[in-house]
Amino acid sequence: MMPSPRTTYNAISLSYVQVISLDRVIAFIEINGCKAVSDA
Repeated sequence: MMPSPRTTYNAISLSYVQVISLDRVIAFIEINGCKAVSDA
């Protein structure tokens, strides 16, 4: 049975959101890591 276009779209948009949020988390950690190193 083929998945409906709507289900596929939801899966794609969900993974897209996860990638974006993960990217922000990594950037956040990198920025704070640099600050912590420069403060030390």
